[in-house]
Amino acid sequence: MSEVLTEVDGGVLTITINRPQVLNAFNADVHRRLDGLWDEFEADRGLRVAIVTGAGERAFSAGSDLKYYAGVDEITLPQNGYGGLSHRRLKKPVIAAVNGLAFGGGFEFAICCDLIIAAEHAQFALSEVRIGAAALGGGIPRLCRKIPYNIALGLMLTARRLNAPEGARLGLVNEVVPADRLLETAKVWARDIVRGAPIPVEVTKELAEDTLFGDTDFDALVGHTADARNQRIFGTEDFREGLRAFAAKREPVWSGK
Repeated sequence: MSEVLTEVDGGVLTITINRPQVLNAFNADVHRRLDGLWDEFEADRGLRVAIVTGAGERAFSAGSDLKYYAGVDEITLPQNGYGGLSHRRLKKPVIAAVNGLAFGGGFEFAICCDLIIAAEHAQFALSEVRIGAAALGGGIPRLCRKIPYNIALGLMLTARRLNAPEGARLGLVNEVVPADRLLETAKVWARDIVRGAPIPVEVTKELAEDTLFGDTDFDALVGHTADARNQRIFGTEDFREGLRAFAAKREPVWSGK
């Protein structure tokens, strides 16, 4: 059976890391397959949102498959980074549905996603220092931007675990739900995103990322928003369709143009 499974439903791509016997740990094939899937996801205009999860109830991903990598001469990642995602800026939103442990690279992969929905028993940890490594798959800068710095640094230096409710309290997790409702809830979030017009959703994500991770000052971001990004939206067919649908009290039909 494939180590990475996919399903498409109503513009939502669901990706499942399917290695439950090793807590959905990443090997070279998983990295390679995910990297290719992100290319396909970005290129397919019919796909609007992706959900990533792990097979089973024990783990989203325990990170790198250490037994596998202990037997190879060289550790390599795709050009686009961990899981083909950490060095990439996708236009479209990605939701992590964390169904258990998200440790090491598994936690890094989750925080490379735009939203996190977590099962009640989910736990997060960047434990790389315990095996003589560091969280260089994008985890260190992202965690320091997404939660208070001293909390992030404390977690990374000690490899302590963060549970799902605490992750929600810190603003890292969007919603915590019972395990049997996890994927259903992630799909509700995805469908709500799909209700928005494609180009404005992409512009919103782009500007939010620029605000969080970029080095442009606030005034420049606001000014740029009022110029170039406005043109990308107000000149579209979907903008006119949104106005017509609102006036007619009906749901808009988006073309992505």
